[in-house]
Amino acid sequence: MSDEPEKYGGLKNLLEVVEFLKAAGWKVSKSAVYRHRDQGKIGPQVDGTFLISEVERYARDWLKMADGSGGRNKSRIEPVAQREKKQAEARKIAAQAEHWEIKTKILRGEYVERVAFERALARRAAVFKSDIENFIRNNSGEMIALAAGDATRAPDLIEFWLDKSEEWLTRYSENQEFELPAEVDIDNLERVVG
Repeated sequence: MSDEPEKYGGLKNLLEVVEFLKAAGWKVSKSAVYRHRDQGKIGPQVDGTFLISEVERYARDWLKMADGSGGRNKSRIEPVAQREKKQAEARKIAAQAEHWEIKTKILRGEYVERVAFERALARRAAVFKSDIENFIRNNSGEMIALAAGDATRAPDLIEFWLDKSEEWLTRYSENQEFELPAEVDIDNLERVVG
């Protein structure tokens, strides 16, 4: 290709456009350029020539380089590593935001540590169980007397009550979610946990 078209700023026809683009490293064919002209992607000046600046813009917008890079029609899919890095950064930012929101709610007293809450429940359950067992053991004679029954049957009564209390505690200890009421007395909860 000669330097004349560049000197005058235009290429005479589409064949020169194709030669110019191939020399510049673009992946192009005559049929593609003619089709693109028919689609309005590239067009001549009033005098029928093609300005080099317009040809270069056309190539950047609609063609690929011979090595597969460049152009509007290039793959818009980012390399996998870049995309994964961006996704990881987005997850990190979201996790940091969530972490700070939780810390803020903890400072406001809107959260109680799960471990502390579970310990408090376990302590309460142990006290509850102990109270039931002590009540049964210490009051079986009185219960028998109230029922005008046989005092020699106290061990049977105690076993009956202990079995029943075990049923209550089993139901109490089932795997279920425990929620704090909306208005929790944080000071009282801290005393129990602390």
